[in-house]
Amino acid sequence: MKLYPTLLATLMFAPVANAETLNDSLVCGATTLTAIHTPGERDRLAAFIKPIFERIYPKLPTLSPSEQAWLKAEYQDQLGPNGASQRAISASTSTEFAKWYARMITAEIIQETAGIIKSQYDVGIEMREWTYLAMDIRDDSYASSLRKLAEAGILIEEDLPLPLDDFAIRMRLFGDCLTGKVIVQIPGDRYKD
Repeated sequence: MKLYPTLLATLMFAPVANAETLNDSLVCGATTLTAIHTPGERDRLAAFIKPIFERIYPKLPTLSPSEQAWLKAEYQDQLGPNGASQRAISASTSTEFAKWYARMITAEIIQETAGIIKSQYDVGIEMREWTYLAMDIRDDSYASSLRKLAEAGILIEEDLPLPLDDFAIRMRLFGDCLTGKVIVQIPGDRYKD
């Protein structure tokens, strides 16, 4: 009977034919909310997530030198010890900010999923990478940036990791699911007194 759980796990994480979005995930997808427990299952989930964001990354434009200078002056230089100035807040709604932020976070997601796969089941590395991954996926500024780029015609809906309707909520829920179904299942003594 030991074969059954192994076979079930293999089937649960076998590549989904035509997997296009995070909704196709067998763990936190549109129809399934299954917890995963083994390092191999976590690796397969990371390997499922990674190409979705690798597909997006080359479609995200880089900023021109003039856009970089503008964003530095209007956003980055306007962040201080007391928070963001009104100029920084205004700049954070610009297309330039959306390009920069979407590209930066997409690159982080690709690195985080690669880090999980390469972790060789080191619990500390896995915890860190899964936590960062969940935070990046559920980041409202990231979701807003991707949506803004889609609405501007820079990306098309098929490029996005989830459907455009209720996009930010879907991204947040997927990140929350990673926390509840993956991260808290990673063994360790973090709950000991």
